[in-house]
This record gives sequence, structure tokens and C-alpha cells, in this order.
Amino acid sequence: MFKEHQTKISQWARRSPDNFGRVMQFVILTIRMPLHRVAGDFETVEQGGDDAMGVLFGFKYRAWREAWEQREKLFTYLEHVWSDPELTARDKHMDMLEAVADCFGFGPVKAGFVLQLVYGNSGCIDTHNLKRFGIGLRAFSNYSGKKTRKGRRAMLSRYVDTIERQGGPEKLWDGWCEFVAQNSPGPYQGSAYVVSRTHCDALGL
Repeated sequence: MFKEHQTKISQWARRSPDNFGRVMQFVILTIRMPLHRVAGDFETVEQGGDDAMGVLFGFKYRAWREAWEQREKLFTYLEHVWSDPELTARDKHMDMLEAVADCFGFGPVKAGFVLQLVYGNSGCIDTHNLKRFGIGLRAFSNYSGKKTRKGRRAMLSRYVDTIERQGGPEKLWDGWCEFVAQNSPGPYQGSAYVVSRTHCDALGL
């Protein structure tokens, strides 16, 4: 599932800053919302009006707007880090994760999701995965509340360690899809493959 659907998303997302920005916005729409709702929420936001503000509730409106405004600068930086031959895989992961996590509304979890989708080098340790792995629900919260960069980097390092301990991006993706299919079978026909494909469907791929 990961090999098919993540690869498809990555190839599309890395073609342009606009496509990358679309992935950022997709991730924002997944916050506190089931995956199967995201395609419809994209349409609602694009239509505008009061319904759009109902989708972009709370901090989501600012996060949506700033993600689009920053897409070119952020995409250029991530591509530079990704292609730097002098950096280790972990250093790349840390630097890229920090760049996205520092964007308003993201933090480690949603930054990891962005990188998982676009570069396949991270993962989304969301509420489902925290419960699956027996990790405290607040383990990676309050990132923006850390007063120093050292404190934020320490949390990011723990996040990267967690992804590595749980088998890496592909195992996280496929395991999450299986978990969601088992626990919310209706929208996905009880199929982990359908859950995985829904990421592509929401992006119109």
C-alpha cells in the first residue's frame, strides 16, 4: 500500500511548490477529522462562504493560509536538504521535520505526516498510533510551547526515535491503514487498501 500510494503522491507533490502546498493543506484538513471526509472538505473550502469557515475551524484557517504562502520557500529548502549528500539520513529527517514542524499549526506529528507523504522519510504518530504503541497521548504535544530551540529539537529527536522503533514510514503507513479499516470499516469497506488509496483520492490523484 505504502509503496503504491505514497510513491504516487510523492512523485506528484515534488513536481512543483503548488503541489507541495496542496499536500500541506491536505494535512491541515486531516486534523481532528477522519480521512474519508477530507476530499469533501477540500471542495467545501474551495467553494468558499460560511461552510468553508466551518471546515477551517479554530487555528486551521491561519494554518491553511500560511502553508500556502510559505510553500515555495519551504519546498525549496526541503528539496535542498533532501539532496544534500553530506547529511546522514537522520540529519535530513531532523532538519526537514523541524522546518515543517515550525510552521503554524503543524508540530512534529503533522510535520511527520507531510514528510511521509512527500519524501517517505518520516511518519504520523497520531492519536491512533499513540494508542496502538502505548505512548502517552501528550508525548508530542506543546511543541510550540517549548521556549528554546534545544527543547524543540529534543522533542523532534524523540519523535524520530519513535518512528525508527516502530519500523519506519512504510510499516507505520500500512499498519495505520489496517487499524483504521478494522475500527472504522464502513467508509472504507473494511479494506486497508481503500484506506491507503483514500490519501490519493483526497488529493485528486
